[in-house]
Amino acid sequence: MTRGPGRKGKTKHAAKHKARREVPKKDIREHEGVVRDMARGGAALVETDAGLVFVTGVYPGERVRLRSYEGSKRTRRGEVLERLSESPLRREAPCAHASRCGGCPWMELHEEAQQDAKKSFLADALPPWKNAEPSAIEIHSGAALGYRRRARLLFSRDAFGYRRPKTHRVVDIPDCAVLDEPLGAAYELLRERLYPALKGEGEISLARRDQRAVAWLDCQEVQPPEVFALCEDLVSDSPIAGLVLEARGVRARFGETEERILASDGKPLRLPERGFSQAHAEFDALARKVREYAEGAGRTLELFAGSGTLSVELASVVKSLTAVELDDRGVECLRENLRVRNLQAKILCSDAAEIPKGTFDLVVLDPPRAGAKESILRILEGKLPRRIIYVSCDTGTLKRDLALLEARAYRTVFARAYDLFAQTAHVESLVVLDRDRASV
Repeated sequence: MTRGPGRKGKTKHAAKHKARREVPKKDIREHEGVVRDMARGGAALVETDAGLVFVTGVYPGERVRLRSYEGSKRTRRGEVLERLSESPLRREAPCAHASRCGGCPWMELHEEAQQDAKKSFLADALPPWKNAEPSAIEIHSGAALGYRRRARLLFSRDAFGYRRPKTHRVVDIPDCAVLDEPLGAAYELLRERLYPALKGEGEISLARRDQRAVAWLDCQEVQPPEVFALCEDLVSDSPIAGLVLEARGVRARFGETEERILASDGKPLRLPERGFSQAHAEFDALARKVREYAEGAGRTLELFAGSGTLSVELASVVKSLTAVELDDRGVECLRENLRVRNLQAKILCSDAAEIPKGTFDLVVLDPPRAGAKESILRILEGKLPRRIIYVSCDTGTLKRDLALLEARAYRTVFARAYDLFAQTAHVESLVVLDRDRASV
């Protein structure tokens, strides 16, 4: 579940991908084509005489001149040489830095067109349901700007901001249009006061603590004493509640550094430091819909429970809840989040593929991008639950997993896309499936 402006720093993972891109390209051609539609990963599909080519930075209806080459998995990738016509779906970006910044690749695509594309991604993932047409899919959207309550940015010797598209170069971005107010204020404060004193390169993660921000700095070089003094000053009276500075194994902590947001019930939700949380507050609408479809269920199993974003809703409406989470820090926060609400659940710190014994009336899944294939296979080995609620952040793995469930007589009764990552191709999905007993 990642998601947002910025890219990781120069890690081994990034170096591996950089090396992969440097492999000589084969069968290079130049041709013209028309953009047919948007692909799930955010690229556009261009129809050419060499077949479909995946290209970024263009939108449906545009005619382009491009250079393509043979890619992996028998697909062709390309790069635009010239845009010969302009799509009516293209707009002037609402952010002055969009052309230089890789954080919001769909910033120049009208928001209605963004949502149509995301509906089509979910429609493609669904087994036959209302013919699985995009027009049959509802989409819930929140704020398109000023919404992010989590972000990852970078700094180098001459820039503070995000990566330039398709490069490792950091570009200097004075402000970020998609950050919410607390994170936006923290971003500008760090850039103006702390960044000039920082040495070398590094990465900064921002998240929320109530109405302020927390920041974690990973620096590649040891920092001078003045940086530590500045960190102390920044958390004393500013939009930054806490700050962690780490450089070459040395960690310093200033202020309150634990992340905390409001849950869908309006009460604070404690989260592990640098753990996972939803970037958009409108995830609450999805959580309430999960609660609606879970209400009155008997024995309920929640897999990939995290810190309890959905657990606090489920525990209040089902007869019994077993929540499974592998990360021990998440489990600690989950226990606390239930305790302060006087809610009960059996909590297991284990892999989501290790399904507890017994019969469950309802299973709720909220996996990472890799999906829940192993968990679903284990579920299907036992007595089948009456209902499965699946929350997905990747429609590719969702499609694979729903096919497994459909093969065992599960039928979709509700599906909705949630546009919680505006200006990007990411989409959150909620699918509810009931067991079709007549087909068993």
